[in-house]
Amino acid sequence: MTDYLNNNGNLQEKDMNAEFRQAEEAFRTQAGQLWERNREAIGTIRGDLDLEPHERQDQYLQRYTNQIAPKFEQLAGEFVGRIMHQRSQDEALLSQGTSERFADHVVELSGKSTEELEQIAKTAARTGQKDLHRAAAQVGLDRNAFGLYQSWATSEPDLAAALERLRSTPDAEQLRTRTLAMKPPTADPDRLEPTYAEHQAAQERESQARSAATARRRSFFGITRQSGRHSTRI
Repeated sequence: MTDYLNNNGNLQEKDMNAEFRQAEEAFRTQAGQLWERNREAIGTIRGDLDLEPHERQDQYLQRYTNQIAPKFEQLAGEFVGRIMHQRSQDEALLSQGTSERFADHVVELSGKSTEELEQIAKTAARTGQKDLHRAAAQVGLDRNAFGLYQSWATSEPDLAAALERLRSTPDAEQLRTRTLAMKPPTADPDRLEPTYAEHQAAQERESQARSAATARRRSFFGITRQSGRHSTRI
């Protein structure tokens, strides 16, 4: 397939078809959930103040490689697979002949000028010679005679739809780039370490918990703060 059909990897988002945008949005929603799981994993590891740096890194490595990365690869594979399957079907429809004579027509027309091809295509279309018309279009496409190819492709609804999808769907290279952009990034080791503020907050929570426990014991056992003695119980 030529750059005319592949868009040379430069398809603008505004020009992408609604079917592709809908499929990609569904994939991005699923991938976004993995970003959230990644953030949760980082937060959980940072919140465990008893871990050593190497233990934090080991725990994160295991979570990312065993849970997050495999799930992303699964989702990405399914998404890319659906898009590329449709592309291959459209490419086949636009490039394959319908009879044994198609290949012969291509060879015969390869020596014709572009002007001759255009005339042959018009005659073939008028007389219902579909494979000859298709062959003229394919030879024209190889010569960048896009007007000739466009005229053939829009002559039938299914061909027109296939061409429109191809021209408005990212090619394999651009699709891969867009897909990988949604992979949750791995955390730097520093992001796994609690900050000074988090250490202080944890110490404050521990102090409050100890104070609350002391208060409960004093209340239960009737110990006064002043004397440290038990109050009289019945």
